Amino acid sequence: MLGEILHALKRNQETASGGVNGGVKILEFIQLHPGCRVNFIAETIGISNRIVERYIRQLREQGKIEFRGAPKTGGYYGRSSDF
Repeated sequence: MLGEILHALKRNQETASGGVNGGVKILEFIQLHPGCRVNFIAETIGISNRIVERYIRQLREQGKIEFRGAPKTGGYYGRSSDF
């Protein structure tokens, strides 16, 4: 019984934080909304800014997205090779 509860809690945690596919969802979101910022992504998807920032960092390191523009007015864009 406790094992089932623990399993359900872990599954819910993965879903809430984006889980394994969180980066893919954020990449798709950025491709659909070029120029978006972290707070817009977080509010729209319904996850915290911190989680979005973590996936953004991973996607930038992988070369899948880039930040364009000034820090206050710029946003994230997918690399053209990923479309």
